[in-house]
Amino acid sequence: IGTGRINEHLCRPWKLIGFGHTVGGSLQIPKEGYNLREQSFMLEFRVDGSLYTHSSTNMFNGDYSMDDQSLRIEVGGGTKVNETQDGETYIQALHAAERFELQKDGQLKLFYNQGRDYLLFRDGLSLVSSPPPAELLGKWVMADLRRYAMPPTGFKLSEQTVDFRSDGFVYITGTEPFGTSLGNKLRYGYQPWGKEDNLLVGYMYFSCRIDGDELRLGRNSSVDGPVYVFKRLRK
Repeated sequence: IGTGRINEHLCRPWKLIGFGHTVGGSLQIPKEGYNLREQSFMLEFRVDGSLYTHSSTNMFNGDYSMDDQSLRIEVGGGTKVNETQDGETYIQALHAAERFELQKDGQLKLFYNQGRDYLLFRDGLSLVSSPPPAELLGKWVMADLRRYAMPPTGFKLSEQTVDFRSDGFVYITGTEPFGTSLGNKLRYGYQPWGKEDNLLVGYMYFSCRIDGDELRLGRNSSVDGPVYVFKRLRK
């Protein structure tokens, strides 16, 4: 399968609910074990074509390619130490994935075995994120955009705003820096996967720095990417 345009709705952390069977509609829940954690059976597709997953016990990196709803997954870069039977079945199913379906209820199915079986996932961003600090919550207006070796680009106040809320959603007015392909209400995660000073908004990772009434969100800032500077809106 050739790598086509990545479906951005797919690009977020997912939590496995169970192993499904198309005929009969049965669903097998992964068995609990002493070594299972909240992040066990987690999967994240990333917009660059890479993926990250936790099996029952171990962590893996990999790659995927897609064409419309067809999907191919390669998982490597991990061990099988203390892996449960369900953990081995999970990794084998990822390797055998043929296509995906995003359900109307927000869940995800990855089909394998010629469509007879599937992995069923739900949104799992909250499981890999830390509670946002109080200083992040509230409404911010973008003041300027800074790029390496270039003068700042100013914006009219109130033209671009973000409103981070404690329920895990950010409400966005305008298009920068998040785009609008997923809408103007996005899930966000603070310090996802334990990454300090990081935000995951929609499918994009940002470095995050809060200094009083100023919020800086950097997109690939380590390689001279843009930094978006926001000012807090006071009531």
